[in-house]
Amino acid sequence: MASFRDNMAGVTGVGDYILKHWTGGFSLGFAVWVNTVLVAVAFEVLCTLVGGVLGVGDLDTPRAIGIPYFLILTCIDLVSSIWQLVGVGRSASLHVERGGKSIWASLARCLVVLGVVGMVAGLYLSARDFLASIG
Repeated sequence: MASFRDNMAGVTGVGDYILKHWTGGFSLGFAVWVNTVLVAVAFEVLCTLVGGVLGVGDLDTPRAIGIPYFLILTCIDLVSSIWQLVGVGRSASLHVERGGKSIWASLARCLVVLGVVGMVAGLYLSARDFLASIG
């Protein structure tokens, strides 16, 4: 398994980091656990904190706050999810030739498929509920 230092080799800034994940340059474990799980948890925590400060989610949330908040978060979530899934898929494709076990690559590919289904379903349900809430 590649160490954190090995994974970060050649990364000199945020752009390098984003591109390295996008192209499958990180090890599969790093791509899944750091760039998918950890980033998703951090995003949810941040959304909860910002939403709490703005009062988003309360029944009396003004549309001037709620609508832009929903649209911005949905766009960020969509771009982030695509970045995460593409990076994991590409890391999975390179996993065996890097010396990894094919079972982990196959499971990661299944995770990507489930992630795409979940992303599309979540986007649909969020949009439906949001549109219903604004009448």
